Amino acid sequence: MFIVYEMRRGCKDIPKNEIECIPFDEKYLGQYKGLYNAAFRPMREALDIRPYDWYGDDRAILSKAHEINLLTEGDELIGSVSCIGSEIDDLFVSESYRRQGYGRKILIWAMNRIASKDFDEAVIHVAEWNEGAVKLYLAEGFEITKKEQIGIEMVSYEPSLKQNVFEFTDKCFDELGKKFEPAGRHSFYNDIENSFDVFYCVVDHGNVVGTVALKKIDEATAELKALYLDKGYRGKGLGGRLMTEAVGAARTRGYKSVVLDSMKKYKAAHDLYEKFGFKDTERYNGNEMADVFMKLDL
Repeated sequence: MFIVYEMRRGCKDIPKNEIECIPFDEKYLGQYKGLYNAAFRPMREALDIRPYDWYGDDRAILSKAHEINLLTEGDELIGSVSCIGSEIDDLFVSESYRRQGYGRKILIWAMNRIASKDFDEAVIHVAEWNEGAVKLYLAEGFEITKKEQIGIEMVSYEPSLKQNVFEFTDKCFDELGKKFEPAGRHSFYNDIENSFDVFYCVVDHGNVVGTVALKKIDEATAELKALYLDKGYRGKGLGGRLMTEAVGAARTRGYKSVVLDSMKKYKAAHDLYEKFGFKDTERYNGNEMADVFMKLDL
């Protein structure tokens, strides 16, 4: 259980820039991945947000390259920040450049960047654990506008959760423009224990807010199924935790690979799959709605 702050600051009276960041450049890709993981690993380990090293696949970074800005010195990466609409995210400074004011300088640059896009305010989400970052943001005029306690646990499915799982799945299907039909083509949800090899639920104060499952295809192959996460819980590492549990369960059960099918429009999900090492593969089933097929070799 941990606390996340939403912090906001108006885009007026922002100090002048002392630095200039550049758009993401692929020549810094290796440095970016290594420094990003090193910067955020202590927090992710302390709060048990898995995977501890968020970026494993280069393609996941490249898919977000248009949001990433870099502070460099020659061929060396000093730090970085992402600007996503009015939100400032993923701000970090290389260990060798910390305690030299670069965190503040990058923050101010990002604030000016957002102001230049005609947003009225900048938004940041930060874990209470990250005391240094919270102190910096408060010093630069940000105010805590929301305090959210993340009291979440990952549990294996049990019959007492059935109605909650049905309601959650129905909600997710509706958001995706699909219809959940437990009395029809989704009847296997009525016997989750026997329909899936494993079925995990993310539960927050008794409410199911996420699911993931594995279905056995053959002795060597499992299929990733039912990966859903409530909108209000995205961006907190929970998708990664679900994937970690599912992939770990596949390894424990002796599978050699995990496959999945999806649709091209679900780009955010594909980014998550790629972070875990999934790669495009050939069609393996008759699902006419699917146009993306991926595989992870274990």
